[in-house]
Amino acid sequence: ISSDWSDSLAVRTLPYIPPETPKGFGVKNTADAITMDSIAYEWIAEDNPNIEYILELSENPDYEDSIEINAGKVSEYRVSGLRSNFRYYARLYAYDTKKELRSEPTQSVIARTMRSRADYDSDEYVEDVIKGDYIVKEYIKKDDLLNVYIQGVNADRFIEDMKNDNIVDYVIDLLDAPKSTKHIRLVISNRIFVAMEQLKENIIAVYPENKLTLTYGLFRNVDTASGLNELNDFDYEIIISLSNSSKAHIEYDKYVKLKSGSTRIKAGAVKGQLYIPYYSFGRPAKLIYESSEAYTIVQEYQDDLTAVIYDQSLGRWEKIRLKTSYEPNSDLWQFIVDIYTPGEYALAFYSRDVFDDISSSRYQEQINNVASVHVLKSISGGMFYPGKELSIDEAVKFALDVMDYDYGFDGQYLRAAYRSGIINMDDMENPYQGCTREKALAMAARIYELKARDKALPEPTEVYPFKDMDRVSPSMLEKVQFAIQNGFMSDRYSDMLNPDEIILRGEFIGILEKVLMLVGEI
Repeated sequence: ISSDWSDSLAVRTLPYIPPETPKGFGVKNTADAITMDSIAYEWIAEDNPNIEYILELSENPDYEDSIEINAGKVSEYRVSGLRSNFRYYARLYAYDTKKELRSEPTQSVIARTMRSRADYDSDEYVEDVIKGDYIVKEYIKKDDLLNVYIQGVNADRFIEDMKNDNIVDYVIDLLDAPKSTKHIRLVISNRIFVAMEQLKENIIAVYPENKLTLTYGLFRNVDTASGLNELNDFDYEIIISLSNSSKAHIEYDKYVKLKSGSTRIKAGAVKGQLYIPYYSFGRPAKLIYESSEAYTIVQEYQDDLTAVIYDQSLGRWEKIRLKTSYEPNSDLWQFIVDIYTPGEYALAFYSRDVFDDISSSRYQEQINNVASVHVLKSISGGMFYPGKELSIDEAVKFALDVMDYDYGFDGQYLRAAYRSGIINMDDMENPYQGCTREKALAMAARIYELKARDKALPEPTEVYPFKDMDRVSPSMLEKVQFAIQNGFMSDRYSDMLNPDEIILRGEFIGILEKVLMLVGEI
């Protein structure tokens, strides 16, 4: 015997939800990401077997006549067959193959392919040179000074064109500057830099010795501190002093052999009689040297070449990071220096240690290598103490140094490290306890994840160079395995890891060097 039917109940299923917009989309962070005819993009792939990625590429910001590329289940993709010296707009979608739904697109990423030999042989910038009445040049012979102005109504007209064209990098062509020129003074309205920030566009000053890229965001977060935000209208002044403007300090430094002439950069804000100097930039300018030397010749000295900045307080040149790129189709080398602070810069062969007490340390080379690409801001003075035991606090500072962390004045660096997953709560509450080798390796693996935007997952294997892997704490085992598999401990001679042993400051820098090598920074 069965009961009567119940009343009907109408139920509507929810619609499928599209996947989330992909994260971390951008041009791949490697030296060869952009070539004459290709651009490599990367993003953070979801751990979902149903998610594939669609890359949309266009020659215009409105994506008219764009093409879509099914990149598949990957975290990077190189688009080939592109035009040289041309700007492309790209955005990424996530596509759920099971639901047959795609996400909202990412924000557009704009990149320009490199110039071909034909582009360089033309000896001029065709599309993006600032022309017409926007720019006013004035040469003052008695001072050997070339003034370049973009101000007032000219600035307003230039900004209007910036908003309506497709140009990303505007060129101020000063290749025809008088041969006696020693100083180039750029006076540019602050409104132009505001527009550059909004539009993500740059200005490049090209002159006989090299070229200087004034990046969008160059003066970001600096105006507030100086009180300039209270002014409605003012100008930025950038002075470029060429190598013939003064004798190079290099003559007195036996540790440095100059490869190029020195270039001095000075910057400030101007409003009538008011002048406010700048001592740092919100986003680095880029000083670019180009060379058409044969590939084989540059290869012989490339590893020994670096950038240097003159330290007035020490009275000597100090080594800083140099980025090098080579485009085989144009047979052209570029040596790129990131300019974080105004000062005097050059290319050089450098043999001085960064710190005064590392010449006899087995980690001498590693310390110099790391300090050449990231300023170790947590160290004051000329001593590193490579043989001293490492504390959690010191390990955090070194880790944040290679992340170019801005310490500021709030002392919240430990909390920042905790929020980034570099340390745990116990470490944050006990920062002056010793840092064990397993903890140092786990921190290094996390730094890799943050830089590479990828998971530090070890390959399945039971073969390791150390006999005591069973002593590694379970909570850190996966990251320690990844670190060892990727050579973070390749400088260790013993077949025992001793994971709970307090390590030395020099050893941790050696581990961080391997991280930077793995992500392509060294």
